[in-house]
Amino acid sequence: MVFVYRGTSVYYTVQGSGRNLLFLHGWGADSTVFFPLIERYKNNYTVVAIDFPPFGLSGELAFDYTVQDYKNLVLSLLKSLNIEKTLLICHSFGGRVAAKLASESGLVEKAVFCSSAGLPKRKSILRSIKKIRYKLLKKLYRKADSGRLKKYFSKDYNNLPENMKVTFVNIINEDLTECIKQIKCPSLIIWGRKDRETPVYMARKFNKYIRGSKLKIIGGGHYCFLEDSKNFTANVDEFFRGKK
Repeated sequence: MVFVYRGTSVYYTVQGSGRNLLFLHGWGADSTVFFPLIERYKNNYTVVAIDFPPFGLSGELAFDYTVQDYKNLVLSLLKSLNIEKTLLICHSFGGRVAAKLASESGLVEKAVFCSSAGLPKRKSILRSIKKIRYKLLKKLYRKADSGRLKKYFSKDYNNLPENMKVTFVNIINEDLTECIKQIKCPSLIIWGRKDRETPVYMARKFNKYIRGSKLKIIGGGHYCFLEDSKNFTANVDEFFRGKK
């Protein structure tokens, strides 16, 4: 199915019946990454899965997005589906959007944050040196995307089309620490112990910042919900069944 949000076509699916369960995927992926989970949970839940534009079957962005714009997109879709409350499972970038949803509205009944983004990485001497070098070289070249500066950008940034680079920078530069501290709904923080994209120290910060949250470290890396699916679903099932 397709939903149009501010000039952009947004693909989504609704499957199953029961309590609402929303899936929010990571950057560069789409809702199909959750296919094994959707197949499992649609037997007991009304599953809603979205392709964040411009990924999957959704269209190109009509303007430069922020995390807030993605949050508003999700709210608009759920409103059109008459969904006032939902459980939520998010991964990586989806965790940024989920943090906004959970902290700014009463929409989220319970949230599962899996290897979620949104917190700044630890400072390191090497990272600081790279930033200083980049700033010095930027003064020498008029274009920030000069070939000589590309090595200072992430692979994700360099592989993006020009019309997505502002959106990407908007997203990764937003520190959601204070937003995460405002989350009040019951939350499960679940992480792969070998995660290098969002290291385990971030999981411990999520757990610290969200009062009353539960932390589970399982096998696998950044995609632990696929790599250690048995442990992932066992923890999620117990969490969803609980009263809090």
